[in-house]
Amino acid sequence: MFSKPLTYYRWPAGIILFFVALAVFNFWFVSLAFHQHAELMESNPYEKGLDYQKVIDAAQLKEDLGWKSITTISTADANDERRITLQIRNKEGSPVSGVSVDVLAISPSNSSQDLKLRLVADPTTPGTYSAQAKLRKGAWIFQFMIKENGQSVAFREQLKAP
Repeated sequence: MFSKPLTYYRWPAGIILFFVALAVFNFWFVSLAFHQHAELMESNPYEKGLDYQKVIDAAQLKEDLGWKSITTISTADANDERRITLQIRNKEGSPVSGVSVDVLAISPSNSSQDLKLRLVADPTTPGTYSAQAKLRKGAWIFQFMIKENGQSVAFREQLKAP
């Protein structure tokens, strides 16, 4: 009567085999996840996230005050140092004096060369602040933090050291 063997049992077996393989994969994946060591990128990321609002407010304050800035980097001297100069003008164009200027010089190619500097006011030129530093030739990102009367103004510039 029946010349062919019955083949209908292959579909249920295939479906069951699929779900068994899926369960084995899920078990392997979960066990792999539990054996990993969780490492934090930052020691206190929540607090640093809250502090970032201060950075945003400081950047907005520069625009609100109408300050304009010009940053220059001199060529290297005999000691392979360069002078970083920042000129700050208010919206009327007059120099901004009597402020504290800190700068973080970030090397995009090598973080071991990053520097924290305090720019000193030039006594002969109001509104001009400068500092000497060993900067390699190439691109640098400068993050400026200017403090005046308890307010902080922050901005960043990308410059190329000659």
